[in-house]
Amino acid sequence: AVVDICASAMASGAAMICMRGFEPDRIAAIAKQEALTHLGQIPSMYALIEEHGALPLEHLPALQWLIWS
Repeated sequence: AVVDICASAMASGAAMICMRGFEPDRIAAIAKQEALTHLGQIPSMYALIEEHGALPLEHLPALQWLIWS
């Protein structure tokens, strides 16, 4: 399923940002700077971001989808 999501997004001109490590504050900064529309992570990453308060959704108007598996 992830391949399908990535392939169709890339085919329509989307960019994919991959990070070497998990840094909640950096993810939030990149999401805002790049106007991310989709964010894919594992559930524990979302929990850690929530604990940090690092990703206030009201500051990310372009974000449309949170994807996990």
